[in-house]
Amino acid sequence: MTDAAARKEVIDEAPEGYHYEWCVDESWRIGGNGRKCRMLRCQNQAVAAFDRKHGKFRVWWHYCESHLYGRKIQDGKVIQRILVEDSSPSPDADSTKGTLNERT
Repeated sequence: MTDAAARKEVIDEAPEGYHYEWCVDESWRIGGNGRKCRMLRCQNQAVAAFDRKHGKFRVWWHYCESHLYGRKIQDGKVIQRILVEDSSPSPDADSTKGTLNERT
């Protein structure tokens, strides 16, 4: 397995006492505005943009689906997987594990 493949590998088993949930990542938005992915040597069309602080300013950095850093697009939103303690209430007050939950 290459280093890149190893980085892309998703760990499906949560540590004991925890589970994973998917939730909306508010710092990302859908759409590439016709731009290419900003990763070096990637020529794919951007599908989402990340709101990144750059000095005093905020700048939208555009990425293709392969470079969403573990996030994915579902139901028109960028979602991320978070680790949640089993005994704690869900961050979204929704006990459904493994589904898209929006943070309020």
